[in-house]
Amino acid sequence: MRRRTVTTAFRGNSTTPKRGSQCYTFKLRVSAIESSIYMNLQAEEKDREALSWINALNDQSEWKNSIQPQQWLEKIAQSFCSNTSEIVSSSEKDVSFLLSLLSKMRNLIYQIHFADSNSSAKSTTKKSEMAAHKDSFLPSFLSHLVLSFDPDRTPSLRASLELSELGQSHYREIFGTLVLNFATDLSRMIETDEVILLHRCQGLFRDQKAERLSIINNVSDSTEELWRKEIPLIVEQSLEKAPEIQRCADLFLSRSRSKYCSDACRFTTFQIAKQLKDPNYLAEKQRRYRQKKSDAK
Repeated sequence: MRRRTVTTAFRGNSTTPKRGSQCYTFKLRVSAIESSIYMNLQAEEKDREALSWINALNDQSEWKNSIQPQQWLEKIAQSFCSNTSEIVSSSEKDVSFLLSLLSKMRNLIYQIHFADSNSSAKSTTKKSEMAAHKDSFLPSFLSHLVLSFDPDRTPSLRASLELSELGQSHYREIFGTLVLNFATDLSRMIETDEVILLHRCQGLFRDQKAERLSIINNVSDSTEELWRKEIPLIVEQSLEKAPEIQRCADLFLSRSRSKYCSDACRFTTFQIAKQLKDPNYLAEKQRRYRQKKSDAK
């Protein structure tokens, strides 16, 4: 599920206020709320377009064919490169490397998460847990980075991943900057008591056509099952191995113990919980709706 929907519980009152000042205050508040929502949408849109390893991993959960990662890569190149006339179409090797890189990032994040969750010793820190993964892809990739800094470009600090299998320079820069940002964020979260935590959304949704537990192709069912066991509702209903109930794959940073990446995930999870605990919930809801519509006539 994507973090695309901004909702508000604010509802206007059709009753005309008795005094003009109240009406003016009412309109002023509406204007302030609309302005705030607009600014949040603009910031969210800008954030989506920025090169971010978290955004990349979340976008990957929506890719259903080989064309979509290619389109993603070329769109990032358009916003990332100063001279768009030099951009050429990404090759199969570029797309393959992107998918491999995202897979490596996701696997490392998952490994650290479960190492942290299964740690029984209070003295065990995330830093020591990370030591178990020192042979991951990061040391090798970081040794092939060439850094550059240009205050006139965004982001100003960039890295080019100089590997023989990579071709065009702008795609090497995209991959290198992803690796650099990933390593920087990971280091900060592991080596310090970072207040901002990385979470995976606990939202659930139905997919009757699903054949695998994970919506991400390169995540094994055994790994996804570990994530599913974190949700009490799935365990209570013995749905750990039921692919028709999917868990949202989105990752997000938060200062609190947030559960959902969006209102959409919160709503669908609520609906599923009601249906599982009361199989007649939907039928009864539809009956009440039809009755209400009939009474209104």
